Amino acid sequence: MLGGSVQTVDIEGLRDISGNTESMGLKFDYQIWDTLSLNLSVYDFGEVEETYIDGNGDKIKDSIELNSINFGASYGVDLTESSILEFSVGASYWEVLFSEKDSFFSSSEFTDTEKGVSPYIGIGYKYFLGRSYSLGVDYLYSKIEYDIDSFSSEHEMNSFYINLAFHF
Repeated sequence: MLGGSVQTVDIEGLRDISGNTESMGLKFDYQIWDTLSLNLSVYDFGEVEETYIDGNGDKIKDSIELNSINFGASYGVDLTESSILEFSVGASYWEVLFSEKDSFFSSSEFTDTEKGVSPYIGIGYKYFLGRSYSLGVDYLYSKIEYDIDSFSSEHEMNSFYINLAFHF
């Protein structure tokens, strides 16, 4: 899956970081019934960066990189004989890497890594190109909370993907 994410990170007491990133993922579905499937997916949501000048005149560059492994279930509704609308829910096992560079301390960099689990929801559309292939679009929403060096953070993601699937 290839697409993009709109990421907004609200860090209590610090500057917010937001931006659009290129994202990619790999998803495996196991069809249980005609309408229900279990899925496992791996996502790289890209890196969001913010550069600014602080009160001392130093150039600060903050960046946040997010990756996740998702376990979930999808319920599909047939729209036509060759198209399906899917609704997904699940758990996202994520890892966030925060880094900050200060021009005053050019030889050092502050980094912090956080891990956790948060729910996600999604919706998608699949159009079957015969028995073995489908072309689709997906939307995934997730909001995670973590601490960066004792600063509470909320990280909200809206991700959109285009995918080509092989069915066997």
